[in-house]
Amino acid sequence: MPRSVTGFNSDVEVSPAPVSQPPEPVYVDESLIKELEHKNATSEWDVTKLVQLTRELNSNYAAENPYSCLALLRAILDHIP
Repeated sequence: MPRSVTGFNSDVEVSPAPVSQPPEPVYVDESLIKELEHKNATSEWDVTKLVQLTRELNSNYAAENPYSCLALLRAILDHIP
């Protein structure tokens, strides 16, 4: 909602600055996840489950679920040969 600035020029209206949201925190960089997805097509290993686990890890990290993050980290470490 615009408001007038008093004491200067009554014709000038100032709108409040939009509030920007901070970026969502990530544990595994999205570029690494994309790279894993890309390599999945040419690799002899199926990394579909690994990609899903990393996405779940990022989701739980952003939601500040530490116990879920620990369990997912363990699952990721167990999944990698």
